[in-house]
Amino acid sequence: MAFLAAAATPAAAQSGDGGPQGGFTTPNVDHSLQNSACGSMESSANSICKNGMVFNKQGDVARKDEVRARAMAEVHTVSLQREEAARKLADRVRAGAEVPPALVEQVRAGLGRDLELWRAEYGVNDKEWTAASARWMRDAASLTPAEWVLWREAWFDERNKWLAARPRQN
Repeated sequence: MAFLAAAATPAAAQSGDGGPQGGFTTPNVDHSLQNSACGSMESSANSICKNGMVFNKQGDVARKDEVRARAMAEVHTVSLQREEAARKLADRVRAGAEVPPALVEQVRAGLGRDLELWRAEYGVNDKEWTAASARWMRDAASLTPAEWVLWREAWFDERNKWLAARPRQN
């Protein structure tokens, strides 16, 4: 049982909110220096200090669509990592690992964040997202701990079918 709880740690770490940007970092900005006056900080050859923030000289001016594309690429990467972690955990359950009851809320919360990533990454409309959320975010007591792990994996199967049915966008 402890083995499964330890295996869930990467998935649990992914599911954290990661701070003010929900786990996403703003490109080219060192947030640790926002409240600093930069007076004691030496600027490197690749960065400048302005208004208490450090900016990369090559990237301090970017078009809005470029910034969005970078952010969406990061969302996609996070989503793929979360899917991989969910599938590995489900494989362990199918191999007979026991899931501690305390893990249910983590798995359920992770599924909720998976749904949010799907919504953000693919611009899912409110009606479709509400329907998916109502279907997948069941009451915690409605499934056993092992069933929750498999339910989260089933969400990724459903999401991938949804993606396959969408017209390709260039």
